[in-house]
Amino acid sequence: MMLYGVTLTEQDVIQFLHKWISNEAYHDLEILFIGTENTLNRDLILQAIEFEEYNPKEPEKRPAKIVVDVPYIPAFNDDYDLDKDFIEIKRTRDGKRAFFSIDDMDFEFLVYNN
Repeated sequence: MMLYGVTLTEQDVIQFLHKWISNEAYHDLEILFIGTENTLNRDLILQAIEFEEYNPKEPEKRPAKIVVDVPYIPAFNDDYDLDKDFIEIKRTRDGKRAFFSIDDMDFEFLVYNN
């Protein structure tokens, strides 16, 4: 899913992440990109969720990149490097992992399908 020009609050992002982590919603979502009309406070969002800190001394704990292949949207056929800007979360029910990134006006969410 790709959305642009969206008004998104930190509480919207927190609620989305909590629902994905608890497997309450968004079960089959693989990719979400949101370009916002407003800025997001990354620190506020991180305070509200459980996540795995990135440790560059343990690169084997997470994939180096995620390949995104959406055949009907050519711009989505790309590799995304999972550097320190991406935050790792796990779904409590099945341990499935996802990575998200927040900068001033973008929210990217990528589910790791290994």
